[in-house]
Amino acid sequence: MNTGPLNENELEWLDDTLAKYAAEGAILDVSELDGLLTRSSSAPTDIEPAQWLLAIWGGADNVPRWANDRERDRFVNLTLQHMSDIAERLESYPDQFEPLFGHPRSGRSGADHS
Repeated sequence: MNTGPLNENELEWLDDTLAKYAAEGAILDVSELDGLLTRSSSAPTDIEPAQWLLAIWGGADNVPRWANDRERDRFVNLTLQHMSDIAERLESYPDQFEPLFGHPRSGRSGADHS
């Protein structure tokens, strides 16, 4: 797994993938994903990946039927990389932490994670 912040292409791919598999109650975009991962990273007790991965999709009934294993693995790996970066910033560099608000592609401002 790679480390450090995701680049713009990786954030856009996550955003597109969330939109592709959107379901009722699911995380809608990378900004909401960032919020969920920030909350999970800063919880007083550890939250197992199986729990927050289900939360991304709005529950077990909405987990995507991935196009292939590569797509699934890329989504999981990028999500884990982003969560690891959030956790590291919150723990070691809290002054460098900025949540993502919106997505630059949609014309809203966001934190620079490149």
